[in-house]
Amino acid sequence: MPEAVIRPAATGDEEALALVHVRSWQTAYRGILPDSFLDELSVAARVDRWRERIAAPGEGEFSFVAEVTGADRAPVIVGFTGGGPEREGFVGSDGARYDGEVYAIYLLPEWRAQGIGHELMAASAQALIDAAFASVVLWVLKDNAPARSFYEALGGILLGEKPITIGQTPLREVAYGWPDAWELLRAARRVDA
Repeated sequence: MPEAVIRPAATGDEEALALVHVRSWQTAYRGILPDSFLDELSVAARVDRWRERIAAPGEGEFSFVAEVTGADRAPVIVGFTGGGPEREGFVGSDGARYDGEVYAIYLLPEWRAQGIGHELMAASAQALIDAAFASVVLWVLKDNAPARSFYEALGGILLGEKPITIGQTPLREVAYGWPDAWELLRAARRVDA
């Protein structure tokens, strides 16, 4: 398993984060979203979004990066996660209100299935716990089978479904939740999870 450093996103990370964001979408969502939409995604357009998010995060929000040592021995950002307060007043099919949310987690395709996703989820769970959130929810495209398997392996409970439109494409998202944020943290820290 590669050794990754998980740290808060900082000024200067914007371009690397935008690159991870775009490349992750282009690989994870190929076959779910139209190729034309994915091919037109712009790193430059995402840099500005990341600049704003890093400079002025919302209350209780966080962003972490995963860095590995590159061939030239310099750190390279290969993934990120972000989250904070749940954004929609979500109540799961279990009747529980979820107060914390993982907004996103993405890795470059060549770094998936190497344990870094677990480290990013553990960092997210810890940040939510530290901010006094008791439970965690996240939304994932219904057709994104690899991501859904990842969340299920971490003990995520399927809690609901909703429509979403990305570009011009109508899709469905499903919610996975952990009624106890500590359960997510424990699952993400397990090496064999």
